[in-house]
Amino acid sequence: MPLITPLTGSQIGTLAARTTPLHRAPEVLACLAIYLALEWLSDVHEMRGVPITPWNPGLGFLFGVIVLRGAHYAVLLAVSYIIAEQVFIGERLSPLKITLLGTAVGLGYGAAAMVARRWLSPDLSIARLRDVAQLLLISLGGTILVCSLIAIILVASAAWQPTELPMTLLSLFVGDAIGIAIFTPIVLRFAHRISKPASMVPSLDLIGIAAGIVLMLGIMHIGLGEAATRYIFVLFAPIVLAATRRGLDGACFSLAVAQFGLILILNATGQDARTFTEVQAEMLALTLTGLIVGVVISERAALTAAAAQTALRFKALQLEADQAGRLSLAGGMSSVLAHEINQPITAARALARSAQHLIGQPNPDIGRAARNLDGMIEQIDHAASIVRRMREFLRRGHPHISTIDIPAMVQNVASLASVETSEAGVQLETVLGPDLPPLFGDRTQLEQVLLNLIRNATEALQSRPCVGQRIEIGVMRGPTADHMEFHVRDNGPGVPPEKISELFAPLRSGKDNGLGLGLAISAFIIQNHEGRIWLHSSQPGHTEFRFSVPCHAGMDA
Repeated sequence: MPLITPLTGSQIGTLAARTTPLHRAPEVLACLAIYLALEWLSDVHEMRGVPITPWNPGLGFLFGVIVLRGAHYAVLLAVSYIIAEQVFIGERLSPLKITLLGTAVGLGYGAAAMVARRWLSPDLSIARLRDVAQLLLISLGGTILVCSLIAIILVASAAWQPTELPMTLLSLFVGDAIGIAIFTPIVLRFAHRISKPASMVPSLDLIGIAAGIVLMLGIMHIGLGEAATRYIFVLFAPIVLAATRRGLDGACFSLAVAQFGLILILNATGQDARTFTEVQAEMLALTLTGLIVGVVISERAALTAAAAQTALRFKALQLEADQAGRLSLAGGMSSVLAHEINQPITAARALARSAQHLIGQPNPDIGRAARNLDGMIEQIDHAASIVRRMREFLRRGHPHISTIDIPAMVQNVASLASVETSEAGVQLETVLGPDLPPLFGDRTQLEQVLLNLIRNATEALQSRPCVGQRIEIGVMRGPTADHMEFHVRDNGPGVPPEKISELFAPLRSGKDNGLGLGLAISAFIIQNHEGRIWLHSSQPGHTEFRFSVPCHAGMDA
């Protein structure tokens, strides 16, 4: 069974562009009916056969339709103007002049609407201050153009005298400008939000503000009568309140309510065209203010929502990164385990072969074989300790703090490393400072750092064998009494200058079969002990690594 999927906005626009005029007939007739109804509600006045309206909501409506639907609706605007001229004014002008006026209105506002359609944001939602400013400026330019064309047509046809132009054109300009300023944003916002039915219902606060505007206008009309129009500025407060509460949509809604109510008062008090124009000029200024405040609030709300969405996406990405980091850490730790366990396993294997060889001799040296077996057991226990400590570290994320006897730890490291250094023909020495205090830290992890530095030194010495190869392990008090400073130095070939900056970077190894994790993990361990590790000397014959840790690491056990 085929699925029915809703069309996107672009697909609807493409379908509308491809439909025939017959298919668009209901939409065109509906637009024409709305235009004529709005023209009737706007209380059209006439001056020598030309409709002069205090505000022109029908024009604002069709201007928005042209922006949304395209240039062919400019023809509908021209036809609607001609029909309204016939219906509401009568045959005061010749059919030719009416046709010329309608053509001027359709061409002028159609061109302005198409410019706005091109310059506004692609979704035509006018949700940005730049969009509202461009729409208002373009519409004002279109109004000036149309008023100029109407003046030229009427003066050239002797329908008007030049002396009649200023006041009449001012009234025409104000009515058209305020009609577009109020109704076109409503049309564009309605089209943008029509896909969200819940958002089309005015909120309770907007309904309350609208009721307040109506009540305020009623009180002004009853109490002040004809003088009510002098106090139009009191509408500033509810309109700005609606704009700050609901952004651009609130501004459009409250402006429409205020405008309809104001027109009713003007008609009820029998104001003349001059008063209409003066009041509407003030209303135009209030409209521009309300729209700007509303769109600034909407834009800020959109930016806040975008920032919140960005924060949520960043948090999600951070969680993914943390998960990837944990997976990477698990992979790295498995490599570290293989890296660290390799030494005790190799040593245990060598001791086992030695014990096997001693026992297989005609006169076996049982005592030496027993010592080798004891050493093998010690190496195996050390490998198990590494696995246990690494597992605890992955589970808890912190070292296992205990009191460490520094001389005992250094001697144990020397004992563990002696098998590998002896096989390599390297002499291993220990140098201990006087009066070494106890150290609080993870003994196994600190031993691993020392063993890793010794192993690196041994491999460096093996790369260029010479007589008198030597490695020294030392520990003394640091520059401050509460820090202990360890060093591992050798008389090998040194560290090339180009490698120094990458020594502690993960997955960067100067050895052909290196993993590039030893020094990186060592740095990580020292950092977890609130200390630091560094290359103290890179010179050939005197290569030295040092690390310093506080006597009291300050971490939870």
